[in-house]
Amino acid sequence: MRNRALAALVCVLLSILLARAAQLPLTIKEISLMLRSGYSSNAIMQELAIRYFAEKLDVEKEKTLLQAGASAELITALKSGKYSLSSEQMTIAQQQIADQTQKARKPWDTCILLTGVDGLCRNGKLFAVILVCQLHISI
Repeated sequence: MRNRALAALVCVLLSILLARAAQLPLTIKEISLMLRSGYSSNAIMQELAIRYFAEKLDVEKEKTLLQAGASAELITALKSGKYSLSSEQMTIAQQQIADQTQKARKPWDTCILLTGVDGLCRNGKLFAVILVCQLHISI
């Protein structure tokens, strides 16, 4: 019983570390969601300083961010290229984002299949299946 709890804790910590390490540069969609969720423009700029910006800001994207509540300071910083990737890095990041989107669709089928095989919540296996799927998504 003690080993199970320890194993579960290790899985949770590992999944958190993997998810954090696999973060890609921010997109307009993510920044817009962050603003609508209540993040301040300053908090977003702090995140951009770590993860950078994976797109180029055009008029439509600027309008989207302004409607979501972006400050003039955030818009100016994005326009200036302060958080931008190089063209080569941007191409790589956009490919990684596309790959991650593709991978994110597949694991849930696996989760449903594994859950069906193991049975719902029988002996805590559903928890283990969710962790396996979360690890698969993060990688």
